[in-house]
Amino acid sequence: MAIGTALVTIGIALVGATWVGAARVAAGLLGAVRVAAGVAAIAGLLIYEHSLVKPHDLSRVNAAFFTMNGYVSVLFFLFWAADIFLLKPGI
Repeated sequence: MAIGTALVTIGIALVGATWVGAARVAAGLLGAVRVAAGVAAIAGLLIYEHSLVKPHDLSRVNAAFFTMNGYVSVLFFLFWAADIFLLKPGI
């Protein structure tokens, strides 16, 4: 479980670091709010995913691995796409 916690922490840090560039490019407070909302939503899903599986109860591994990772991927894409479309009005 310690390895899982470390990997979730690294995952959250990487998601945050990925959007730091978007926050720098995004103008004003609205851009920072979008970045913070995206990072918070994905961090919340990663923490919830990690909480599904317990050391002595692996019955929810499929839900944690497949379902939650699917949600994280879709949410990451939606925030990323929204950020691109909101930053580049000519697209």
